[in-house]
Amino acid sequence: MNKCEILLVDDDPHVLTLITRTLENQGYQITSKPSGEAAVDELSRKDFDLVITDFEMDGTDGLAVLRKARERNPQARVILSTGHIISRVFALSLGFDDYIPKPSSLGELLTGVAKCLEKLE
Repeated sequence: MNKCEILLVDDDPHVLTLITRTLENQGYQITSKPSGEAAVDELSRKDFDLVITDFEMDGTDGLAVLRKARERNPQARVILSTGHIISRVFALSLGFDDYIPKPSSLGELLTGVAKCLEKLE
């Protein structure tokens, strides 16, 4: 069983459910939140190895989630996963560790997660 703690943040309930199930099936410990506000609240209480967040959400956006994750745990990895058109270079310049566009395959997601978690080791 993989002991990595992952926080998943997305305001689309279908995406949240699909990615949560996929990652849980790979043995990851997943906490899923349907908003940036809920994610920031969770990050104020708990450290995560990896955060996967949508970018544009009502209220608190993915950039605020990134900042809170790094404030809480500077070693945390944060992946931006969004359907909005931005470049990987822009996402990395904001401080994200990786960028996975939506839609993408679950294989691409799993590869991105594995790549980010390898950096923690």
